[in-house]
Amino acid sequence: MGVDAKVHINIKRNDFFLAFLLFSIEFNMPIHGFITLRKIGLFILLLLYVHNNTKIELKMQRSTIIFSVWSAILYMYTFWIVHVYSGTLNNDSGVVYNSKNILILLLYIFILPHMFACVFDGIFQFLRCQWYITLFQSAIVLLGRLFLNIRLYVFYNYSYDDGRLLEGIENGIRSVGIDLSGSAGSLILFSGLMCGIYLFFYSSKKKRIIILIEYFAILIALLFMGRLGLYFGLIGLLVISIYCIFHKDPCIWIIIGLMVFVLVAIMVYIAVSPDSWGLRTWVQWITEFMHMFEKNGTIAAIGKQNVPPLTMEMLFGTGLIYGVTDSGMILNHDAGYIRIYSAIGLIGCIVYYGIIYGYYFSMVKRVKSKINRIFFTCFVIVIIISEMKEPFLSKTPVAIIISSMLLLEEKKKLYIS
Repeated sequence: MGVDAKVHINIKRNDFFLAFLLFSIEFNMPIHGFITLRKIGLFILLLLYVHNNTKIELKMQRSTIIFSVWSAILYMYTFWIVHVYSGTLNNDSGVVYNSKNILILLLYIFILPHMFACVFDGIFQFLRCQWYITLFQSAIVLLGRLFLNIRLYVFYNYSYDDGRLLEGIENGIRSVGIDLSGSAGSLILFSGLMCGIYLFFYSSKKKRIIILIEYFAILIALLFMGRLGLYFGLIGLLVISIYCIFHKDPCIWIIIGLMVFVLVAIMVYIAVSPDSWGLRTWVQWITEFMHMFEKNGTIAAIGKQNVPPLTMEMLFGTGLIYGVTDSGMILNHDAGYIRIYSAIGLIGCIVYYGIIYGYYFSMVKRVKSKINRIFFTCFVIVIIISEMKEPFLSKTPVAIIISSMLLLEEKKKLYIS
């Protein structure tokens, strides 16, 4: 999708207003009754879009239209599988796939980024706003880790977890943000780190130091959120460090200093904190990836989960993501790919991920800068890997973030007065 736009808006909008607008759409907060922050944010975004639309010339790429049409076809297919073909609505022994997830994904990948193109001044403004949101959420996570009352209040009122994290929250192993918890929350924070990495390479030396300090603060928050985002965040830090070494950037000394300071501070805090579970527990938790291929490791645990064999039933889909089908097949896999395969079959799964990854790689291919193409390719690869753990694309705003970045990367110019 390419955008040529000229926007004239009477109201004065700054980064913090746009950050609030973006936050309200990415994270849901109840306000009163059926009124939520997300509904208010969507309403404001719609007003801005309608207001600007008469003065904006939007040129949609043919590929975007094609992928959107395929998404609509996939929704109709999914609706038919769930409501007609499989008969799973009458199945009390499983969790039925919600066909509306296809529409939500269409909204996240195509519609909302298209609307954001009329609101943001360009990719750098979007990145700054997403960076502010990530810092805000990280601050809540860290405050929650320091104060049990804050942690429990946010968890019970804004985390919307199914209760599996409660023990970790009470014991201090985990903390949460607003509509942000567990592995999904860690991946969202990492998506924010990707915005920071992009900003780092386009910032002045002074600003780079500030970004690095903030980057480490987010890494600490990830330590108490989830390992998935933490691992990817550390890889991102390694990339920055290698860049600084090869380009003789003095920021490498800032990185080394921050690493020493953070490690010492964490060890001291864990040693004196009454609910830290001890340094040994944290080291084992963080370094678990080193044992993932062992007998009781992560790979073995995933391998023990049931992957449904390809049958006529699985070719078209069962309509379930968990449970037991009418034919007696057990569905209990956590991976996003297997859940989609179980729900809408092999055909639906291929179309589902073909739409998503086909669109992303087609957009990456259009990025002019070679370095930026590599950056976005790595981002997409992270999403592909993460989806092996859980269906993050359908339940997090990560799709909004990367889609908006790709669209705004291609955007030529947007004037706001």
